Amino acid sequence: MLVLHTIRRAACPCRPTRKYASANSSIRGLLYRHASSGVKAATSSPLVEDPPRQQLMIVALRAAIPMVGFGFMDNIVMIQAGDLIDNSIGVTFGLSTLTAAGFGQCFSDVAGNLSGGTVDAAVSRLNIPKHGLSQAQLGLKSARIYHTAGGCVGVVIGCLLGMCSLFFMDTDKADRMRKAKELHSIFR
Repeated sequence: MLVLHTIRRAACPCRPTRKYASANSSIRGLLYRHASSGVKAATSSPLVEDPPRQQLMIVALRAAIPMVGFGFMDNIVMIQAGDLIDNSIGVTFGLSTLTAAGFGQCFSDVAGNLSGGTVDAAVSRLNIPKHGLSQAQLGLKSARIYHTAGGCVGVVIGCLLGMCSLFFMDTDKADRMRKAKELHSIFR
């Protein structure tokens, strides 16, 4: 078995030749026959027990909670900085609202980079249950899917919470300031 693994690794040039392609298919056939007959092939990974759904949900929860903090910080800083830029230099220099939002996103990225350790420290103080999975189990496709889905759900929840600041903002202020500036320049 070890010989098959070594031959396969050594015969991996950048551009496969016909000889390699036929050798590769015969190796695959040999490995398939061994795997289907119950003999473990040299290239297959050891069997890893599938984790129970409850542990996978804990993986998702542990991935989601820090992302709630990240999404909240990201959106609140982007909205506040974008609004400040839109109402000040945006009006003065005639920048569009999307340009101000882009600058706000730059500030938000910097703030996220600087506050990542703080969010991680706050999350580590929470008594989130441990999943108890091994590294091999965490590498399984099901665990990776739950981890990714948990992170996505967490960031969406955080972004929606960060958008709640819009309820308390005067979103038309920049438009009124632009119109006032235009009227002032007309009637000067």
